[in-house]
Amino acid sequence: MMPITGLSLRTIPEDGTEAEYERVLPGKTFDDGKELVVERGNGCPIAQLNVFRSPDVRPRHGHSEYIDLVTPSHSGQLQRFNGTWLGRDRSSRNKTMVTDGGPITDHHGALQMKTVVTANGDQKYDDIGVVRGAIKNVYGHVVGVIKGFVSMNTERTMVGYCRIDREKTTYGLMLEGEVVGSTASQGGLSSCVALDNFNVTGTFPNTSTSTSNSTTSGVYMQAQQVVKVNADVPSEQPIMDITILRDGEAVPDGWEKIPSTLNDVSADLNKGCKGSACKNMYLAIRRGNAKIHSGSNTDSSEQKNDQLLVDNEEKRPITDVSVMWGFEGISGGWECVERCPHDTSQNANLNHGVEGSTELFLCVKRAQHANVPRFLMDVGTVQVGGGVNTSKIPSEWSRVNNSCGTVSMEANLNSGNGNGAKLFLCKLIGKQNPSPIEAPFFNGTYTTNGHDGTLSLSLIGWTRGRYIQGSFYEGNQTLTYKEGLMQGIIASTNEEEMKNTPPSQLNDGNSLDSVGPWQTLGLWRNGGNSDWNSVEFNHDSELGTSDGLWTKLKMNPKNMVQGKWNIVKDDFVQVSYRKDYTTLYQHGVLEFGTRTMRHDVNSMLESFFSSAVLGGDNKGKSCCCQKKRMVVCDFVG
Repeated sequence: MMPITGLSLRTIPEDGTEAEYERVLPGKTFDDGKELVVERGNGCPIAQLNVFRSPDVRPRHGHSEYIDLVTPSHSGQLQRFNGTWLGRDRSSRNKTMVTDGGPITDHHGALQMKTVVTANGDQKYDDIGVVRGAIKNVYGHVVGVIKGFVSMNTERTMVGYCRIDREKTTYGLMLEGEVVGSTASQGGLSSCVALDNFNVTGTFPNTSTSTSNSTTSGVYMQAQQVVKVNADVPSEQPIMDITILRDGEAVPDGWEKIPSTLNDVSADLNKGCKGSACKNMYLAIRRGNAKIHSGSNTDSSEQKNDQLLVDNEEKRPITDVSVMWGFEGISGGWECVERCPHDTSQNANLNHGVEGSTELFLCVKRAQHANVPRFLMDVGTVQVGGGVNTSKIPSEWSRVNNSCGTVSMEANLNSGNGNGAKLFLCKLIGKQNPSPIEAPFFNGTYTTNGHDGTLSLSLIGWTRGRYIQGSFYEGNQTLTYKEGLMQGIIASTNEEEMKNTPPSQLNDGNSLDSVGPWQTLGLWRNGGNSDWNSVEFNHDSELGTSDGLWTKLKMNPKNMVQGKWNIVKDDFVQVSYRKDYTTLYQHGVLEFGTRTMRHDVNSMLESFFSSAVLGGDNKGKSCCCQKKRMVVCDFVG
């Protein structure tokens, strides 16, 4: 029998005959009603076949020749999200997936997901509010950053899912509240005026100062009600100025005092110092009051200039901060803060009044053009020694250990302390976060009995997405979905899609065109009575593969464990093949090949000098074209 030299999809005539091809699975059709057929005896033979179906994805390299037996419909559109997703086996590389009870423990596990139809109908997206926020402890320090999505279902309930990041640990919360003053058919969530019975469910970082402050510790909240304290949302604008406030001095309007260090002790710069004129002193910061603009192709001619446009500001944002001793010189773009910005009549010496001390001043760098990607977003201090339990600072922060002057001395802000304690300046440099939009029903500061500190939430824009539900099952023949449940929101993370106006109020708000990439935030649990834990997926642009992260709160001890996963949509079948290009058949006759047909010298030379090895003008001359026997006299003298 001749080897297979071709593999393709063909439309079979009604009479079922196909003279040139051999049907592989008669009656079984694939894309466009075509059948899989093979050809024999014409071309290079196929030496290897590979079939790729979820969760196995065809590698990007090494399998360039392939055919699609089943292609996914709605590629890149949200409709493709519905259906079965299979998990890749990560157990060999991530044992915690098995030992700590991850949702998908091996490649036999699967997740059935679907987008839930709302009042907007199956052919429309929902308005999704993009959430940003923070968790602060009793000292006012941010111990967790919140990112999430909120939407409204047909039962006049706001539902949201948030991811909380604390150091390298992830937590997850579900937000629920009864919508007041809005219906799904009249303006949706954007026309809501208030929320009743606002509560949270899920895992939360442990911020209590009376218990372990481990970055992996957590607590579980079940429908814990939150109370809105005020409508204030902490500003996330870059810092414009840094000053010193002395004991008894009122905090000026627009300024924020820093009363405690990042390790939760007093941030008094003169703590433990001696001197008749020595007073308690604290750092204070002032943030900008406008967005930072950068030029674009659609900007006006004034905005195209390479400059920073800041409303009502005469100064540019600070990009870095350090200190210098009075005997040092500075360079490299640093500016010395010698007078207090809030009151230029006051000296800004950080050691003012301390007996026997050397002058110490703050130094700042400011943005020089509009394309600066990072700014000084926060300032703090940390105490080292003097009885503190730890001097660790959050991983996003950095400590100023040495001055920026020419001598580069130790930058101890509390050098006059007689108790062995040192105080160092800390800084948080990062990208500017989007400003909150008008959402009085949601934006504000909240408290809950479930933890110490406060919870700030705000909407920064609107995008498109859907509320989703899912369930896990084990790899058995009955495909019973019994292992666990999942719920969440899938939303577009395309920056061009995020607007200040809900998509439903725009002309293209209901378009089903691709608006990816997509992200899913939600919660999962094992069984119907288990606790909800965080789950996240980041989908590729075609919505075919998704990388994710799952977390779980262990009870004893109450620490968070987490693992990575990868799931693949089960809606495609591909067959790749590799051909033996050193062998060629024409009409069932072997033209040449790497395997010698006879045990003699002529046959071996014929194989060596075949056209699969030599091409063009370096081919051997044939004395008998029909038998393709090579004459080697041109190559061997």
